[in-house]
Amino acid sequence: MRWKLVLVALIIVGILGVMFFSDTGITYFDVLKGSVGNFFAVVFKWGPPSRFYVTLTADKEIFYGQVYKISNASFSGFGTAKQITINKASSPVNQIDVDVQGIKGSFEMTRQRSVKISGDANNIVLNTFPFSSVNIFIDMVPTDFSLSQFSQDKFVFPSVTGQIKTEEGWSKDLNDAYVEIYGFVGTLRLAGDNMVLEGLTTKFVVDGKEVVISSK
Repeated sequence: MRWKLVLVALIIVGILGVMFFSDTGITYFDVLKGSVGNFFAVVFKWGPPSRFYVTLTADKEIFYGQVYKISNASFSGFGTAKQITINKASSPVNQIDVDVQGIKGSFEMTRQRSVKISGDANNIVLNTFPFSSVNIFIDMVPTDFSLSQFSQDKFVFPSVTGQIKTEEGWSKDLNDAYVEIYGFVGTLRLAGDNMVLEGLTTKFVVDGKEVVISSK
């Protein structure tokens, strides 16, 4: 019985030897080594990028004409209603005080100075009247609004006048600057004649130069 075990062991060693020294075997182990190496590179080097807090204050003109996809966002606003539908039924209100939670759809700031929100929402309170699990369309001229849980892979602003700053104390005044912001999650709000975009970002670029900030 023991000689059978010895024979099996010799056969296994022989097969491994062929694999190590043949072209097929070398290719196999190269692939295996590469896979293992890639795994550790992902785990230890290519993990989720670090984020830091940034605030961009700029003329609201840079957002007009922009449409953004949103998911699980929240919106609150005051102003004059141009059109409102809830589950395809029109609402006759003129002045609007609205709070919407869990929106999946789109957000637009039009060139006519209105804000449009459309999609499905978990909850909405419209002038104190609550609704749940509804499809909404809101077109309003706001005097005040805030869009939170607002996430975008990338913003590109070709001409920005205002200021950008970080929580770490870095700041820069902008005059017709080209600004890119990546991996953003945060809030967009109206502040008089300006818009304020504030939240976490993975990277931002001013006039073609990446600003390097050490996260806390």
